[in-house]
Amino acid sequence: MGWLLIQPLQRIRTVSHVASRLTSTILHPNESSNCEILLSMEALSHPDRATAMAKVAACQPLCPCDIRDCLREKTVPFLTSSDPDWNVHVKTYNIRLPYEPCLIALPETPEQIAGAVVCAGNHGIQVQSKSGGYSYASLSNGGKDGSMVVQLDKFQEVIVGDKGIAKVGGGVRLGPLSRAIYNQGKRALAHGTCSAVGIGGHYTHGGYGHFSRAWGLAMDQIVALDVVLADGTYVHADSGRNPEIFYAMRGAAEMIGIAVYFYLQTHSAPESVVKWDFDLSPAAPTSNVQAAVDTVLHVQDFAHNASVVDRKLSFGLVFTKNGLGLGGTYLGSIDKFTDSIAPALLQYLPITPDKFNIREVSWLEALKILGGDDLTVPPMNQAARSNFYAKSTTVAEPGLSRESVLSYVKFIANEGQRAPEGVHWYAILDLYGGTDSQINDKSTLALLPPAAFGDRNLVWVAQYQAYVNNDCEFPNRKGIAFVSSMSEALTAGMSSSNVGAYVNYADSEFDRDMAREMYYSTSTFQRLRDIKRTIDPRNIFANPQTIDPRLS
Repeated sequence: MGWLLIQPLQRIRTVSHVASRLTSTILHPNESSNCEILLSMEALSHPDRATAMAKVAACQPLCPCDIRDCLREKTVPFLTSSDPDWNVHVKTYNIRLPYEPCLIALPETPEQIAGAVVCAGNHGIQVQSKSGGYSYASLSNGGKDGSMVVQLDKFQEVIVGDKGIAKVGGGVRLGPLSRAIYNQGKRALAHGTCSAVGIGGHYTHGGYGHFSRAWGLAMDQIVALDVVLADGTYVHADSGRNPEIFYAMRGAAEMIGIAVYFYLQTHSAPESVVKWDFDLSPAAPTSNVQAAVDTVLHVQDFAHNASVVDRKLSFGLVFTKNGLGLGGTYLGSIDKFTDSIAPALLQYLPITPDKFNIREVSWLEALKILGGDDLTVPPMNQAARSNFYAKSTTVAEPGLSRESVLSYVKFIANEGQRAPEGVHWYAILDLYGGTDSQINDKSTLALLPPAAFGDRNLVWVAQYQAYVNNDCEFPNRKGIAFVSSMSEALTAGMSSSNVGAYVNYADSEFDRDMAREMYYSTSTFQRLRDIKRTIDPRNIFANPQTIDPRLS
């Protein structure tokens, strides 16, 4: 049997150089529902009907038409590509990866989220939720074309209750979250610096920030979650109720369910924060290779110096084409920093910093400086976007070797000066471990429920990012190869068991197998697969990097 053409639809889409396209609905004899498919005028008028129909069959199916009826029956607001606001909502943060979903659900209640998920499951459409939409690999748009995106913009509740536990909606962004909890009793949380990043992906995949060495990862502050599962059930999960869901959502939420509400243990906000920065350009790789190597190794040794370093101190190294900077925060007094910590840090550096800036600021001011904004989020149609490829490396204890640092510094001094035309880049080494880090502290971890996120023995988390102007085309082959080579330079001579990747800096080049290898231990993978097989056997919550429960 062949394909049966049904009625033309209204939707028209421009594809390639063809000015006019007819969108039709076709019914395949082996399928239970209609699918929209794009048919060109050339295909319909092709003299060889078999060839024309082969072209039709090869087209990427869009949404089954009757899923819209399902969503309407369940009163779920949604957008399709024919809606005027579609282009605003469909945009990805990473311009390089503009994946287009089949439709976007805009729920306002947990019941509508559940309804959207059930409709998607009944029609064989995979689902990803969008909290902030800042996934480096555009996974919040599905990581591919044709998914259903469940956008959580309407879930903006932030209420600090008993014992400092905040109930936070799944669509809240980090900047507004910081403001809201501070205004309710001067509370604070550890998390990343970018105000527009959503709580959903960030908190459920670790969530490193400058105050994580003091208070743990963002994820460690989750005491409970309200979650919509693949069958539409709405559950409360914590260490006592639905513990397997609670385990899996903290490290692999995108393949388990949609976090509608977070319950977060907040901290008393410090009265002040020391923000400090040193310009180490005389030790930049292009200035002095040996000085650059000695600087990195000295900073690493300093991070393990228990006589001056504790959980209150955080810092990172930033490499650019011709520069090197060291900066961070301190949750103690400025006198303690200037009298004890800074001298010990600078004592054995091979160079004297060109410039330095040490100041004591309020808690909210520190967050504004780190984020480079006022902790607010612009309207969606003005949201910041970037055109880039990013990669990460996690480095376990005891840290970087002289061989690996030399390899990295030489790469920056040589190949780093010859990036592909139009490509700019930067690289960051953030201190994750070191003395007294509450991310890794065994006594602290013993008090936390187990989680699918497992990076608890790291010294550094490295991030490399290459980017072009937003109106330019990113050179995928050369740009990705450049960043990958930089990453390989840092890990030269290191055991593969000491190297991984940070899941929150999602690498668009990872397939399912590579993601499994880099993000999860064997035991964690097996446990996640078993949980997935139990609660999402049809693989509704999925993207190209998630575990498929139907595979071994």
